[in-house]
Amino acid sequence: MHDYEAAFKQGHYYNELVGEYLAVHGIANTVPALEIAKDKADRARFTTLEKDVVLLDGRVIEVKCVSPEFDWEPSSYTVRDTIIVDTEGGYHGKAIKPIAYVFVSKVTEAMLVISTKTFGQWEVKELPDHSRGIDRERFLVASTTLLRPMDKLIEHLAA
Repeated sequence: MHDYEAAFKQGHYYNELVGEYLAVHGIANTVPALEIAKDKADRARFTTLEKDVVLLDGRVIEVKCVSPEFDWEPSSYTVRDTIIVDTEGGYHGKAIKPIAYVFVSKVTEAMLVISTKTFGQWEVKELPDHSRGIDRERFLVASTTLLRPMDKLIEHLAA
């Protein structure tokens, strides 16, 4: 059975890591306080309303912690030629769509980013979700050629 509480706590750690990185690079933001979903209804509400990192102008950055080891350059993400961005339902269910997804390596804590402006280049793929014990989930998958280093996100946000 999936440990949602542990997953929420782990995710919040990475949200704070990204928030700190942005702040150190001059991008003011807030990381909302950790909330733990108590049941399926709470998880559905979180899908719609939860925000990982919020910029002062209200734009949102979604954070995903991922298992592959990589560094701060997109070319270091060599485990496969695609990356899972989000579940289809998770992305479409968000009340405020994020402007970007930041992927943080659980191994190195390095970060890479993909802009949601590339959404038209993403594909839907049905894959098993081993972490949640789901046989088939519809995921939004993007080519790793769309990954960018974090300095590109900083440049965009500072402009």
